[in-house]
Amino acid sequence: MTRNQKLILEKVIEFDKKKPFLISTRMVQGKIQVSDRGSTDYIPLEKFIEDPTNRKFLEQQLELFSKLCSGRNHKNIELISSKYCSFEEAITGMKSTGLKGRIRASYTNIVHYVYVDVDNNQPILTRVQLSFAWDSLDNKESTLPETESLSGGKMDFFPDLRNWILAFLEEEKAIVCSKEKTYHNDFISTVLVLLQSLVLYGYYANHLHVKELLKALHSLVDGKTDVPFEKGIEGSELKNWRATTRFQDIVQNRPAIQIKTEALRVIDYLFNHSFSELLRHLLSNVKALDAAAEEAKRTDIRSASRHLPQELQPLLQYFGNDIEIPTEVTHEYLNHLRSHTSYMTCDGKIQSTLMDLAKYDNRDLTALALHVFFFFFFFFFFFFFLFFFFFFFFFFFFFFFFFKF
Repeated sequence: MTRNQKLILEKVIEFDKKKPFLISTRMVQGKIQVSDRGSTDYIPLEKFIEDPTNRKFLEQQLELFSKLCSGRNHKNIELISSKYCSFEEAITGMKSTGLKGRIRASYTNIVHYVYVDVDNNQPILTRVQLSFAWDSLDNKESTLPETESLSGGKMDFFPDLRNWILAFLEEEKAIVCSKEKTYHNDFISTVLVLLQSLVLYGYYANHLHVKELLKALHSLVDGKTDVPFEKGIEGSELKNWRATTRFQDIVQNRPAIQIKTEALRVIDYLFNHSFSELLRHLLSNVKALDAAAEEAKRTDIRSASRHLPQELQPLLQYFGNDIEIPTEVTHEYLNHLRSHTSYMTCDGKIQSTLMDLAKYDNRDLTALALHVFFFFFFFFFFFFFLFFFFFFFFFFFFFFFFFKF
């Protein structure tokens, strides 16, 4: 694939520079200007794409640029970014609300495959992390800069990109199932595919950002807010549409189904991160209790508990005593753990939304919805079962140790 990309770039784009057939673009005072093939005169992009032929050609040109760079083709990325489409142009084109057709989606693909999907970014959230280095566990809050990811990548433009994506998704409170909205719905899907990469690379490490993003994504996947493709539907007809027609795999509904599928993939990756962090937090607490118990053997429980977080102190005081841990103490700690992931339920609506998505006549969306549903709820059951099993074993071990020695 890399050889073919290189060949196309050399024989099609870079060939015969004296008679260029590509549309030239440039940035002037934050605006995109365009020069037609072979011309030296530049006009605003909005005016240039008023001609459907010009618009279609530019769309295909931008799509070609992004496809020549997909798969992290280093040489093509360097050439395209330096000579044909700067980051400033790509991000401006993606954000410009006045552009028609697929231009915005094409610029979004440039941002994705030329500036985001690069070597310093690695996908790390394809699944829940189940193992951790013991020495790396601690109860400290992450101090990772906003421009850096959990995978070690760095993008100085990420905070601005993150804020724009959130604002854009918050505006899309209802999906319009209409052919007239095909281009806009395709653009939403393209933004969500870009967002998937950002989440996979670990740029959404702050739980506040995750909480905001989940709320916006829930509005997109919630089919009960979708708008019918036929104008004038209301009353009983609207009720019937939302009860039956919106689930059908018909042409008008497919862009909306695609949006929900891409948004649900983002939610799935966010859940992977949240569960990984929850497990890390639990193991960090176990490590802290283990260290405090060792100190308690040398001094006393009261002195040792001073170094523990407040939520762990009630647990430590029962070590070395043949006393059953009160139920309210256990519940208090479990509630503390739940507080770290309460935002994942989207105010308790995620269960009904996932089951609603499973009713769609689309195999990919149904399978993904059921996957997220069973993973989400069974993981919680498994997690709390693991908690009870581990801590009862943990306490029994120390009871035995103290009584024996």
